[in-house]
Amino acid sequence: ENILIALLVVVITAFLYTLVLKFFDGEKLKDIINYFQILLAFLFAFGYQLFNRFFTTIDITAIYVPKLWHSLVPSMWFAAP
Repeated sequence: ENILIALLVVVITAFLYTLVLKFFDGEKLKDIINYFQILLAFLFAFGYQLFNRFFTTIDITAIYVPKLWHSLVPSMWFAAP
C-alpha cells in the first residue's frame, strides 16, 4: 500500500514538472526551484524557533479527530494510526 502511494506521489510530481516545463524553460524553472528551496530553508529554520516558543506558552490539550479531507493530505498517507 505504501509503495503504491509513493509511486502515486512520484507520478504526480513528474506530471506537474512536465506541465510547468511547458510554461517555463529549464533554466527559469531551476531558478524558481532554487528560490523555493532557499525560502523553505528559511521558513524551517526560523519557524522552528517561533513555533517552539508558541507551544510552550499555549496549553495544548486538543484531541485529534480524523476528517474525510485528511485523506487528501499526502503526509497523512504515511502517518501511523
